[in-house]
Amino acid sequence: HEIYFEGCYMRCRVWINGVALGDAADGHEHPYGYTGFAYSVPSQLLAPPGQPNHLAVRVNNSGSNSRWYSGSGLFRHVRWLSHSPLHIVPSHVGGVYITTPTVSLLAGTNGSRANATVAFEVVVRNAGKAASAPTSLHVAVREASAGGDGSGVARRVATASAQVPPVGAGQSTLVRLHLNLSSVATWSPSQPALMSAALCLASDAGCTEPAPSGGPSRLESFGVRTFSFSAASGLVLNGHAIKLRGGCVHHDNGALGSRAIPRADERRVALLKASGYNAIRTSHNPPSRAFVDACDRLGVILMVEAFDTWRDGKNPTDYHLYFDHWWRRDLTTMVLRDRNAPSVLMWSIGNEIGMRHTPEGAALSANLSALVRELDPAGGGSMRAVTSAYPGPGADAATDAFLAPLDVAGYNYAQWAYTRDHARQPSRVIVATETFPVRAVEMFQHAESRPYVIGNFIWTAIDYLGESGIGASGHYTPSPLACGAYCAQPFPWHISSCGDLDIMGDARAQAHLRRVMWGVTPLAMAVQRPGVEIIGVWGWRDEQQTWTWPGLEPSNGAAEMSVRVYAPGGC
Repeated sequence: HEIYFEGCYMRCRVWINGVALGDAADGHEHPYGYTGFAYSVPSQLLAPPGQPNHLAVRVNNSGSNSRWYSGSGLFRHVRWLSHSPLHIVPSHVGGVYITTPTVSLLAGTNGSRANATVAFEVVVRNAGKAASAPTSLHVAVREASAGGDGSGVARRVATASAQVPPVGAGQSTLVRLHLNLSSVATWSPSQPALMSAALCLASDAGCTEPAPSGGPSRLESFGVRTFSFSAASGLVLNGHAIKLRGGCVHHDNGALGSRAIPRADERRVALLKASGYNAIRTSHNPPSRAFVDACDRLGVILMVEAFDTWRDGKNPTDYHLYFDHWWRRDLTTMVLRDRNAPSVLMWSIGNEIGMRHTPEGAALSANLSALVRELDPAGGGSMRAVTSAYPGPGADAATDAFLAPLDVAGYNYAQWAYTRDHARQPSRVIVATETFPVRAVEMFQHAESRPYVIGNFIWTAIDYLGESGIGASGHYTPSPLACGAYCAQPFPWHISSCGDLDIMGDARAQAHLRRVMWGVTPLAMAVQRPGVEIIGVWGWRDEQQTWTWPGLEPSNGAAEMSVRVYAPGGC
């Protein structure tokens, strides 16, 4: 038996029938709230048949440990898993790795179809008390419809089998097999075609034909696509240059709190896709698996981010207290869980790391990058990019040393450095990992005119709980600019107020400009609230698609209204 926690915020300890699970060297504790963890539960710890088992979970979410609303407790799924003694290890802990070592786009299909070789690396574990008998691993791959979830099977395209040698008691073995796919749909934001792989062991009863669901089969989804990153060509996906029209997204589901609700996660992705977004940065932590699945199905490129801090803290009791002891395991957990996801094209190892300008920071940049490449060497057929968000990059050796191990350099609010750094480092690929809403048009033009800038991510795509009022506007004291830039407001403010979409998912004024800029809609109009307005650094004018402002009519002495019309080519 095994119990799997997808996320527990934070410092989580678990007992089964009074016995602590986990490693005593770690104090039987898992500190990071955003990575999953699994514990094996020996049968001898379970109560006799017919008697209840008692599972106890203790959470210690004390002190100041987050710069946004983290939530608390079991905010992601918990699963109890029972396996046959000889079983396939689940993919969420790295048991199934699916890659496409070769992808050949078919002529005349505009990159929408390809022939591909699919490679499977499958971990088979023997939890029994004696060595297992030889058996075989069977795989059947089917092509699902674009935007589906892998259950709406269109056709079986290939099958393969591989021998599984005897596995010693308590041991595991790695089984590799390959199969060829002919003329299958590729995955992209415009065509999120998913493949479905059913795997089972011949030693399991009923494993004569791996089925798409049910029975002994383990169902995995993946996608076929080919991509590359370079300063000369930018990001090329399935033979086409593509710019990332992205946004940063925190983990909470607005008024529903931090709980990972699959339908709520899917709704957020769907709303952003409808607004023209083709990419999301999961700032500043690994997201729920439901969020990744939604991006796979709906066709949104992901930059999955690991940490907001390394050894240097941004709050007194945040992750920096655990970084040295845990970063390898947490980074491994993040990559292993999501490395089969076709939507993931970039791994971010950190956001605005305070030690980035030191030799120690540069060494860690190299170490974290190397671990990601070790865990995901094929990247699904093309090498996924390793990146990190760097604010205000300097033109100096210390900055270059930190960025050198990365495949793509993430620049926060540093568009002024693009031309300078391209002249210094002509092979550097840049992505704007954070940008201000008010610079939307400027940032769009920067990316469109420079192949080495592969796109930008707005801060933020959706309003979130915490960092209250950093995008606030209005007529109040204190001014949101009083502190110079980052000016979180006290109660009753509790929402960031800087998103393209508000906390309910409705479009705010800045979203209408972006939709026109991205070609989602041909025209938009916005009317600014009359009067003098104070706008936060991450803010936007108080505009609505109306010219009726009750109480602010000219007869009441209000100022004239500013009407803006957004259209392609200008406003």
